[in-house]
Amino acid sequence: MSTKSYFSSYRYIVWTQHIVRKKFSNISLLYFTNQILPYSALIPLLTELDYKHMVIPEDFKARGLLELPNFFFRDDAIRLWKILFAYTKEMMDLSYKNDEDVAKDEELQKFVEEIVDPGFISFGGCGFPKSISTKEKLNEYLTLLIFNVSCFHTGVNFQINKYLAYIPNAPPCLKMPPPEQNDVITAERIQQSLPQQNVALVTMAVTNILGNFSPIERFYVQTRALNRKGYIGENMAVSVDQEDCILRMVKMMEDLVGKIKERNVGKFLPYDVLSPDNIPITTEI
Repeated sequence: MSTKSYFSSYRYIVWTQHIVRKKFSNISLLYFTNQILPYSALIPLLTELDYKHMVIPEDFKARGLLELPNFFFRDDAIRLWKILFAYTKEMMDLSYKNDEDVAKDEELQKFVEEIVDPGFISFGGCGFPKSISTKEKLNEYLTLLIFNVSCFHTGVNFQINKYLAYIPNAPPCLKMPPPEQNDVITAERIQQSLPQQNVALVTMAVTNILGNFSPIERFYVQTRALNRKGYIGENMAVSVDQEDCILRMVKMMEDLVGKIKERNVGKFLPYDVLSPDNIPITTEI
């Protein structure tokens, strides 16, 4: 049953990962990725990944960000989390009447176990549970999965070209050592440190591809003017009750779109990155 709540958000994940590995395995791109971010550099980053950091409301709280003014990413992320939390609870309640039902679902327990091993076993499991025995924990777990492959991915991915295409913002590599604490930084020093033109062009090209929506993308809320399809039509609902859960979730997403538009009125830099009509329901390429 739990697969019906997150299937749409995970439908293309395996296919996407396969294509990326296949396309990025040729020599030129392998050279590029090794020069810019060697695999060895990813290991320390992955070891810092932890389940509790992916429970977004708790992560904001732990980092002392709940009271930070004008933090629209936080505001919209928490609203999205609450909507998805309510949605997964409704879907879950249709099949799991109590904690015992959750604990006895062998397919669910195997899925949860495989996220840890083989999924994150090389990094100590990253804090992911090896089993789930309560409806409360399952509700959080399903929300975490859906939120991070759709909402959080949108928040950190689709702006990369706007930021990284201007190479001085975050150079993929440097031709000179980083400055020391008391070094005098000049425009000439910066220019001499920036990567060669061909490396910069590859960075711009890759981020342009990865930072654009797929033409087959589906969003939580459709936008006919932009030919963006909505959530409905890409679900595993097989009953009227399940369809109703999805429709209620979409309605809450539509209401959030209106609230974000209202907040952005008159702003020089409106923030609509996490508006549901800009959030694909899954990760594609």
